[in-house]
Amino acid sequence: MAGSLSIDVFNSGYKPIPGGPGWADRTPATWPASTSTLISGDHDAVLVDALLTTNEGERLAAWLQTTGKRPRAIFITHGHADHLFGAGPVLDTFPGAGLIASDQQVVDESRRQTTPKAMANWNSRFAGQLSQSPVVPALASSQEFDLEGHPLLFRTIGAADGALATIVHVPDLQAICSGDIAYNNIHMWLWKSTPDSREAWLASLDAVAALKPSTIITGHKDPDAPDDHATRVLGPVAALHRGLRPDGGQVQHAGRGDRRHAHEVPRLRQPVHPVCRGIHPVPLLTTACGKLTGITSTASCRRPVNLPRGDP
Repeated sequence: MAGSLSIDVFNSGYKPIPGGPGWADRTPATWPASTSTLISGDHDAVLVDALLTTNEGERLAAWLQTTGKRPRAIFITHGHADHLFGAGPVLDTFPGAGLIASDQQVVDESRRQTTPKAMANWNSRFAGQLSQSPVVPALASSQEFDLEGHPLLFRTIGAADGALATIVHVPDLQAICSGDIAYNNIHMWLWKSTPDSREAWLASLDAVAALKPSTIITGHKDPDAPDDHATRVLGPVAALHRGLRPDGGQVQHAGRGDRRHAHEVPRLRQPVHPVCRGIHPVPLLTTACGKLTGITSTASCRRPVNLPRGDP
């Protein structure tokens, strides 16, 4: 008889990066905290996403060794470098694990992240911290992975923060590893978004909600987030997207030359965070940049909003 499954989450924490043109030096710019999720049986496991820097990959590999589990695969949810470039040290430590993705578009997008132009962009932010020959995932042979008799379902969902989004659905635990479809207490990446792209992202959120998960492990999660409860995670993110709909008389376009968040549009007439200059629709997001907690402190801006993420 198959034993039960468990989920453990490794959080990278925030990473300092150069602020870029117009960034106030007195305010540290950081890259959002990211997750790598271990879904385990009694002996074997599947890892979801693999972080960004070589150091993160080494820390992740060391953490995996402490679990006593044997990763059989590393699943990449979408083709952004901050979810896959850290895979090398894990693959070196666990050579029996394969790096996989469930959709060819994810494979192709991952490969584009390794072009000279893309690598130059990433190296400008994380100089000396990245593998210069990142491993690219291979296409999985099936949309279902058998983990000690328990199914893990790979699903292509749709649009999210600039790349095709896939998820890992764990029916036995009513859990979903969502990649960047949802964020947990870290505000979403909306630069270059449009009304159409936000509608597509909202449809992805609805598709995840339709699976009725109890737990959602997000690709970016504040280390101090209270939990991974699906209702708390999905509610504010979906409501923010709905609040930005043009039919509500609010955001009509994004991708402005000053590279501010799409929700930083004066017509919203909401409080402006004095550090990141992001407008946060109340009460779902307040002036606490990066957290959906309702706190009105402006002490910490944890999102380098002046810099694009994803494709260079």
